[in-house]
Amino acid sequence: MENRKYTIIGALIILIPILLVYSYDILPLSIRIGDIELLKISAVGSDNSEKMNEIEQIIQVKRKKADSYKREAKVAVAKDSNQVKDTTNTKIFFLPDLPRYADKEDSSHQRIMLIGDSQAGGICYALNDYCSANGHRLESVFVWNSATILNFAYSTRIEEAISKYKPTFIFVVMGLNELYAKDIAKRSKAAKLFHEKIKHIPYLWIGPANFKEDKGINKVFEETAEAGRYYLSKDLQLPRSTDNRHPSSKGYRIWMEYISNFMQGSSLFPFNFNPPTKNYRIRSRIISLNAAKDRGY
Repeated sequence: MENRKYTIIGALIILIPILLVYSYDILPLSIRIGDIELLKISAVGSDNSEKMNEIEQIIQVKRKKADSYKREAKVAVAKDSNQVKDTTNTKIFFLPDLPRYADKEDSSHQRIMLIGDSQAGGICYALNDYCSANGHRLESVFVWNSATILNFAYSTRIEEAISKYKPTFIFVVMGLNELYAKDIAKRSKAAKLFHEKIKHIPYLWIGPANFKEDKGINKVFEETAEAGRYYLSKDLQLPRSTDNRHPSSKGYRIWMEYISNFMQGSSLFPFNFNPPTKNYRIRSRIISLNAAKDRGY
């Protein structure tokens, strides 16, 4: 009996405040304590509802802006599937519509080495895909950032790398740091010295992807390389990275497609180098130097 009494008292203690609050909420009266008016539950709920609506509207606006930014950042593909707009450049670039050559009879697998300035560090990924797709191996990549033909000519690093990795074919890509060079005679002498290091192995010398007209470095390289073994890149329209000097990742792949087509159409390069249908993991030994810290001679 005693327990029942306490239970009833406890229930009343809980219910009475609830009834008072509910009554205050529905009755047309207000209670003030000094300058403070007690808010009703319905009023608080209404305010919260309005605030939630405001927050939801803000979120929707921000979502619309985010979606807009995403659309602007995407690569815009025009009606013609060969049109590509680089994300760092408003210009439309056309993917090369190049002739396709028949496969070559020579199916030998090459041990390939890439030598060059910072451009080598960008194009090596596309080159690796071409090598892997055609049964070749990109054995090593020698990237000398900020280097010029002077570094490659007067350093012994190139001979050492060739001796170590024993390539059966060499790609050379350099000259981007020498577009402004006017000391043509000096560069020509260095180019000849460099050529002596690689001429005993089949090679393709790739000219720089000019971001402006050069002062003669392309002519120096072209005259140094054997006929048919220099690929002139200066007039290619390639998407550029944010520095507006180097090609973008898309630019390097477009560039590699031009190079591949050039090789596939030449008897100087008896092996196949057709475009890949997928990307491959790069497993090459990558040697990276910086001429600002190590000029090599």
